[in-house]
Amino acid sequence: NPIVQFLNSITEPVLYRVRQLIPMSGVGIDFSPMIVILIIIFLQSFLVNSIGMLAMRLQ
Repeated sequence: NPIVQFLNSITEPVLYRVRQLIPMSGVGIDFSPMIVILIIIFLQSFLVNSIGMLAMRLQ
């Protein structure tokens, strides 16, 4: 399926790097997608707050 191949080609480089840092759990569960999502949420909230504070200082 071309859509699945496209999504895999986009996400696999990021997930591969996380998998190198964090080994699989003993039960064979891959937590790398959850970790990437948490990192994205953290960065999003951090960047939005930082840019908002910067904009308030520039006014």
